[in-house]
Amino acid sequence: IGFFLLVFLLAASLLASHVMVTIHTEAAEKLEQAADFALNGNWAAAAFLTAQAQQSWSRYHFLRAALADHSPSEEVDAHFAVLRIYGSAKDSVNFAALSRQTANQIFAIGDAHKLKFHNLL
Repeated sequence: IGFFLLVFLLAASLLASHVMVTIHTEAAEKLEQAADFALNGNWAAAAFLTAQAQQSWSRYHFLRAALADHSPSEEVDAHFAVLRIYGSAKDSVNFAALSRQTANQIFAIGDAHKLKFHNLL
């Protein structure tokens, strides 16, 4: 029974690792695209992609709360609030910079849960 329990726990941790990377990629990629659109002056597309990124980010809130550190997640939530302000002010430079910073932070949250040797220790 102990062996099967260990196999089950290994499988669950591998699945959690894969899911954490997957759920963060979509939101981060949309923010990177939104930054490009904002710099090109296409605010409708930038706002749409930012809203999609925030929806994607929020969709897995409970899973992330169970598996990840809360501080970086709360920072990302705060960044989305500031992005709305920059978007309404049409501040393309700050919007693009914060979008990319938030995307990098989201990628880092996912990367922290990738299966790596030092994560197994």
